[in-house]
Amino acid sequence: MTAMNGQWIGKRAVRTNWATRKPQDENRNTLTFEQVFNSTKSDNTSVYVGNISQTTTEETVRDPFTRYGDIAEIRMFKAQGYAFVRYEKKEDATKAIMEMNGKEISGNVVRCSWGRTAQSQIESAQAPLFADLTGSLLSSPLMQQSAITSTLPTLTTATNPYLQYYPQYYGATTLLPQAWPQV
Repeated sequence: MTAMNGQWIGKRAVRTNWATRKPQDENRNTLTFEQVFNSTKSDNTSVYVGNISQTTTEETVRDPFTRYGDIAEIRMFKAQGYAFVRYEKKEDATKAIMEMNGKEISGNVVRCSWGRTAQSQIESAQAPLFADLTGSLLSSPLMQQSAITSTLPTLTTATNPYLQYYPQYYGATTLLPQAWPQV
């Protein structure tokens, strides 16, 4: 269990934990509408639908979810086994999560929960890149000219006879190829 936790299988990281059985009567419906509604951001209308089969079509997802409200968009990720149903209203998404969790679609029992909002996906995708560039690369001593030139090794034609040193034309640390060996 410890060795496999965090390992990649295909395009997804594996999370391992001890298996536990829940009583049959315990399901998502034990939460109130307000609890489910308040468990995400106010602008989130995206429902994650997990455990769909690769034969599931957009229409077979749309049919049961339409009864809860107007659907703005459905995104299918069949190869990964999930889809997102985005509603026009958060209240409709809440009803869909509560009612569709544990129901069967195309022979599979699906899991429904909140998807991430488009804005939070953009923020999470951009934040690490921005932090990495400004936090480590730009402030790194390697990005400063003095640090770069002081860490370069000094090569001479004695250590590499194929390099010619031209300090009068290119500066004291520039080496150019003189001639490559004939094969």
